[in-house]
Amino acid sequence: MKTQGIEGGKKYGLGLAWRDTPCGIRIYGNDGDALAYQAWSFATEDGRRQVTVAVTPDLLRGDADKAVDAFVDKAICG
Repeated sequence: MKTQGIEGGKKYGLGLAWRDTPCGIRIYGNDGDALAYQAWSFATEDGRRQVTVAVTPDLLRGDADKAVDAFVDKAICG
């Protein structure tokens, strides 16, 4: 299940995405959006650290992805 499911280097397969944080910890989970709602949920492989974020973005102010990704990294890395 942790083997890439898409050619070209995307780290995603069977609904599970993963990425390495700046502190070197790999996290697994997924993000998604529907209409005016976005959510991210990731955890470390051992499940000791988990973070879930849900937002209603203000599209006039820009995309929330970068800010939430930074928040997820801070929550996992400390």
